[in-house]
Amino acid sequence: MARRLVEDGYRFKSDGSLNASGTVEFKLAGTATNKDVYNEYALTTVLANPVQLDANGRSNSGSGEIWVGSGSYDITIKDSTGATINTILDYTDDVIAA
Repeated sequence: MARRLVEDGYRFKSDGSLNASGTVEFKLAGTATNKDVYNEYALTTVLANPVQLDANGRSNSGSGEIWVGSGSYDITIKDSTGATINTILDYTDDVIAA
């Protein structure tokens, strides 16, 4: 099963401003090992990890979307300076980010 990562979870900073040129990193939960993410539901096109966000805080993947596959992910969202602005642990395709 695939799940689209909800943009509000990474597109905006806590102050409501866009996370322009930020990044989103995906790791196998509990490890430092990168875990693949994709730009479409079929999970065929793997995105670069970390995923670079554009000036509007969206993935610059072409579709503008980030899809996760099966298993658990640890997700680190960073701003354009590389500062961590949010961490989501044990995200699975069964959970929608808030």
